[in-house]
Amino acid sequence: MSSETVPIKEFRLELSDLTFTGHDLVRPESVLCQADGTLWVSDGRGGVTRIHPDGSQQFFGGMGGEPNGLAMSADGTLYVANIGTGTIQRLRPDGQVEEFLTEVDGVKLTCADFIFIDSKNRFWIARSTRESHW
Repeated sequence: MSSETVPIKEFRLELSDLTFTGHDLVRPESVLCQADGTLWVSDGRGGVTRIHPDGSQQFFGGMGGEPNGLAMSADGTLYVANIGTGTIQRLRPDGQVEEFLTEVDGVKLTCADFIFIDSKNRFWIARSTRESHW
């Protein structure tokens, strides 16, 4: 396809267009794509893997649990819904990992499954369950 914008109703994808990307990933539940072709993938090894357009990979670990949903803010900070720890973690562009959200209105988060940042910079979070052990 050309770089020209194609309306979704005219979009066609053939089976032969599909290829495999990435290797050695564990439970890559969420994939976030950047305009330059960089992919960010949640990785069950306790982190996130960045797949560069040339296919090389970089693993950012230290999150523990089981990272699941991903969202990226305008400054390149990655927010990770970690279903294993139940929290939302922040992966800064320099690789630093920290807890971002552990509770809402005094109630501990459990099973954080997905995160989305909307056009008004609001965070939306989905949980698999309110139970402490899923």
